[in-house]
Amino acid sequence: MSHRANWPSSAPASLKAALSPCSLAAALRWISPHKAEEATGILIAAGFDLLEVRLNSSYLLNGIEQLVRRFHAGALIGAGV
Repeated sequence: MSHRANWPSSAPASLKAALSPCSLAAALRWISPHKAEEATGILIAAGFDLLEVRLNSSYLLNGIEQLVRRFHAGALIGAGV
């Protein structure tokens, strides 16, 4: 069940390639950096492969960098609203 088949032509090819295989997404918000790492490991093990760190997180930039370093092979990790 994929709703990503009809991408707008303006979407970058690299973004299309990164998101196409993704099937489950999770948003992490109001969570400490330590708990975010723990939750990310659990979510990836459960099959989530797209993780969003909410822009209202106090550790936004450092937190995303930390998660990407540790889990880059298991999920696409970025910021969102």
